[in-house]
Amino acid sequence: MLDEYMMGIGFTEENIEMIKNTYPINRYTDSTILYNVKNILNYFRRNGFDNESFVRLCITLPGIINKSLENIKIKIEELNSFGFNKIDSFQIIKVYPYILELNYTKIRHRVDRLHELGFNKTQITSLAVNYPLLFSIDYSSLKKRFQAFIDFGYNEHTTRDIFTSIPELLDMNVSNINKLFDKLREFKLSDNDIVKITTYTPRLLVDDINIFERLSTLTSFGYSEMDILFILKKVPILLNNYYLQNLNDRLNCLINFGYSKEEIIHITCNNPVIFLYSYDHLVARYLGIKNLGFNDNDIIKMTYQLPILFGYDTKSLEEKYNFYKKIGISDIIKDNCKILTYNLDFIKIRYKYITKKQDIDINNYHLLFLNDKEFFKEFGVTRYLLLKEDL
Repeated sequence: MLDEYMMGIGFTEENIEMIKNTYPINRYTDSTILYNVKNILNYFRRNGFDNESFVRLCITLPGIINKSLENIKIKIEELNSFGFNKIDSFQIIKVYPYILELNYTKIRHRVDRLHELGFNKTQITSLAVNYPLLFSIDYSSLKKRFQAFIDFGYNEHTTRDIFTSIPELLDMNVSNINKLFDKLREFKLSDNDIVKITTYTPRLLVDDINIFERLSTLTSFGYSEMDILFILKKVPILLNNYYLQNLNDRLNCLINFGYSKEEIIHITCNNPVIFLYSYDHLVARYLGIKNLGFNDNDIIKMTYQLPILFGYDTKSLEEKYNFYKKIGISDIIKDNCKILTYNLDFIKIRYKYITKKQDIDINNYHLLFLNDKEFFKEFGVTRYLLLKEDL
């Protein structure tokens, strides 16, 4: 009767024989054991186990078929006391059944050691649920792996985030961790570059990913490997799936504006943040410049000269353009668009000061944009005095 029931829920004859040999049950009647197995199975079913998970649990811990259901519930309550909710606790048991045999003190010790390394409650829960083998790792080994990341250049906060994201690193020896770094060095990345890039995309440490293949959209477009490495060093978050999936949209958006591939490569290499802007952002910035009275060729020329223009707020550019138009120098903007990057309030203060002495026109407008040292040499006035506006 017992054997038939167990085979009916997925045990094989070999499984049943192994359980009986591992944990002798001949001192109990079949009906007693059957009753207990049904109760335990129903309890685990109510908490997310299917028959296959239950069979695996019993094969790993044969003695559980004769364990008191009340004792199992007490163990679950112990796990919950560490901050795991009921779902978390049963997920941990599915992956690491031995947790049911670990005493409270040992689990408490491991949780406390993680707290000592700075992991918060949420991170510890995530680690335990996603990598329950954590409870089998001795603390000294775990600490050495953590320190290996610190020694490489990661700060403690980032190291905790990486371990939480890739918990299998907790069980990797230090020599293999160093091999992961060596693998990324093959892409001609400095240690500092590796830290920056993997902070945003930690899976690069363990997944067999070729960076250039991952950015094949760029290589197919015409970017060189040096271009791609330069871009990654500036915006390592580009390797995030969200931005990877939108690369084509950003490139096509620029193509639709009329840029050539060579112009796009130049602009984005000089301002890689463009790849992080939304499609709507790029359109809004382009049209914002166009609405100032510039044609498509002007805009392409201006943004080629100063790619950072895509990052400037349209209203800010409009205010600057209108002021320069008012003082009669707006015509020089398309050939010298750098003047759109200066702080308008400060330029107004300079304009007010200079025009007390001489007029500003197309021939001497450069006086407005001298650096502080050159301005002092020309007028004998410091930025500090100008900002006081009491000259």
